[in-house]
Amino acid sequence: MFAQFFILNLRGDIVVFRDYTGQVNRGSDLCENFYQRIPTDGSPLFTFEDTTFAFKRSAGLYFVVSTHFDMSPFVCFEFIRRMRQLIKDFCGGLSEETARRNSALIYEILDEVLDYGVIQGSSIEKLKSLVYTEPLVVDPRPAGLLDSIAHLALHNNRMPAEAARQPLGAARKAGARSSEIFVDLDERLTAV
Repeated sequence: MFAQFFILNLRGDIVVFRDYTGQVNRGSDLCENFYQRIPTDGSPLFTFEDTTFAFKRSAGLYFVVSTHFDMSPFVCFEFIRRMRQLIKDFCGGLSEETARRNSALIYEILDEVLDYGVIQGSSIEKLKSLVYTEPLVVDPRPAGLLDSIAHLALHNNRMPAEAARQPLGAARKAGARSSEIFVDLDERLTAV
């Protein structure tokens, strides 16, 4: 039986947190205890006080389950792997932005998969009929200014400037019909 499931970003901020036992008053304390004690030796499983944490770092996120009982590590890691796959399948990707924008969908998936910390089933075919929240698609474009300029330069779909100076019928063969039209746009921008 799992006590908590949560997703943290690499800075330790909570993206998703669900407590199944009601034993934790503040999830931020538990998450902070986990984040401060992440092993540097690469071990994905550790115990602090009476809580065992199993985690997987993937796509800039920590996927973590905690338990107060003796559980097989295989069950913990298989559940984490399955949850990562379900989130990726339902949301269309796996990143911090995707998890934040689709947190309602992730909570709905968690509510269907776990009942009071006990795994009920994680079949995607069954979950499709039980999950009603639509995913919010995250724009794959880069976020930074320089990245945005580079993205525009690489994915420029505009016609060359010479196309505006050519007469409409110059590129057509005799008798051939074309569905192309050229429109000149005049835009004004006022900045304060």
